Amino acid sequence: ARSFCLVGPDTGVRPGPVVAGAEEAEPDESGRVTLTLSFESFESARARILSWGRAVEVLEPLSLRMSVLDFALQVVGLYE
Repeated sequence: ARSFCLVGPDTGVRPGPVVAGAEEAEPDESGRVTLTLSFESFESARARILSWGRAVEVLEPLSLRMSVLDFALQVVGLYE
């Protein structure tokens, strides 16, 4: 498993029960919750993150952040 660091607004919505410790995470002063998650692969991490939409932002690794951006831009391009 690989670890990835994600952050999202404290909206009361968490990425789901697959995220161990998510319920205990406390928001920072800006209301964002930072989590480090493990996934079986880069591809499974990307797929799960994309399924959460705007609920999360990838902080690291940069390669995952850029891959999520690339997929998002491809979707935007399809609907423009």
